[in-house]
Formats: sequence, C-alpha cells, structure tokens
Amino acid sequence: MKNKKDLVFYKTKGGQIRVFDPNAKTKRQRTEVQRRISEHLRGRELDSETRRKLTKIQATKEKYKKQSVENRSRIRQKAEEESWKQIKDFSKCTSRHYIALDYREEFLKQFENRKKYPVHYSEGFRDVNGEDECSRWMAKIGGKVECLKEDTSQPGGNPDFMWEKKLWDLKRFGQKNPYPNPKTLRDNIKAGLNQIRYNRYKEGPGGLIIDITLLKAFNASEVKGILLKTLNDYNPDFDFVVILRSNDDIVDLVKITKK
Repeated sequence: MKNKKDLVFYKTKGGQIRVFDPNAKTKRQRTEVQRRISEHLRGRELDSETRRKLTKIQATKEKYKKQSVENRSRIRQKAEEESWKQIKDFSKCTSRHYIALDYREEFLKQFENRKKYPVHYSEGFRDVNGEDECSRWMAKIGGKVECLKEDTSQPGGNPDFMWEKKLWDLKRFGQKNPYPNPKTLRDNIKAGLNQIRYNRYKEGPGGLIIDITLLKAFNASEVKGILLKTLNDYNPDFDFVVILRSNDDIVDLVKITKK
C-alpha cells in the first residue's frame, strides 16, 4: 500500500467517496485501494494499514453525507423564503395539491338539530391562549366540546379541543404583534396541523380555528392564501376544516381537501 499522504480522496457527482493513487500509471493501480475495500465488504481479511485507511474513508464519507443533507435543506429553505418575499398579494396564493372548498352551509347544518352541552374540561386543563372563551363559543354552535390539557410528551404537542369526537386546535394571530410576517403564520399553521395529526387520541382530525380578531397585517382572504401556500411544502395527508373567526363571527369556513 502507498503512504496515506499519497492517496487522494474525492467526491463523485453521485455523492460517493472515491480514493486513488495519483502516482499510479494504470487504472488498475489507481483503483487498488477501492478494490481492497470491496474485498473487505465481501468478508476477506485486510491488513491493519488498509483497515486504517478504510476507517478514514468511511468517516470522510459520513462527513460529506451530513454536509450534503444540510446544504440541500439550507438551499431548499432559502428558496422557499425567497418565494414568500416575492409575493405581493397572498390572497391569490394556491396549493399544488390541495383546494379550499366553501363548507360553511354544510358544516353548520350538521349542528342544526344537535343539543347544546356545557363545555367539559379535562383534568389538568389550563387556559393559556383563550381556549376557554373559544370553547364556549364552539358550544353555542352545538355538540359536545371538551377542552384538553396540554401534553408536550406527544409528538407535535396536544390539540386544544375535542369537538364531536374530532380534534381541533386554536390559533390566534395578532395577539402579541398585529403585524406579523407570513413566516410566523405559516409556522403556527404547521404546528396546529401537527397537533391534530399526531396525538394519543383515536379520534381523527377535525380542523383549525384561526382567530384573526387582532390581526391587522392580513385579511381573511390573505390568511387563507398563506394557508394554501403552506401546504406546498407541508403535506398533512388528511382533509380538515378551517374556521376563520373574528370576534364571535365566522368570517370564512372552508374544507381543505386534495385535488
């Protein structure tokens, strides 16, 4: 084997790590180290020098692999951020795979003959973001509403409500800052979808209640557009309902479903 300093490590376009001896005259000699690695993979015994070089190659390969994944993620995230900055009218945003259907009449019709029950509070429930007020508003529409306790041990966190055996989460925009940037809304929407998706309850996802009472940066149409654009890089794999609420009024009510 040649001295370690004489060997050259390089990365192919496919992301594989190759090693060769630049001083060798023939292709067979240049690929000597690579051939001996193949012998190792077939279970043949290698000398200590080759083992040491193989360890170095594997460490270098893992390093390049990690950098490659991080770079791809960073490039994708930067491109996504730039695409958001170029948008001037969010109300015109659409999703490649999902569509928002008007669902107000059909949704409210389900509760016409439903009995109105008092709100049930699960043990350990804490009112952190106005969940108590929202749950009483939901109870006025009809059906059984239960406020769920916060459970950070679950992936993505816990949803806020169980409404007619469906899981719902409340998102209030504009409480701390009436003029948030679109990324803040996008991240909150993703978090809400994760909360109704990953949970310990057997009931399926219901939807999101988005309160825009204090939001001044965007109107209801723009919030809906931001929601649809968010679904371009986040695939929930389920249909869900979105209620846009201002004060006690339903501004818009849509069902998000695949095209």
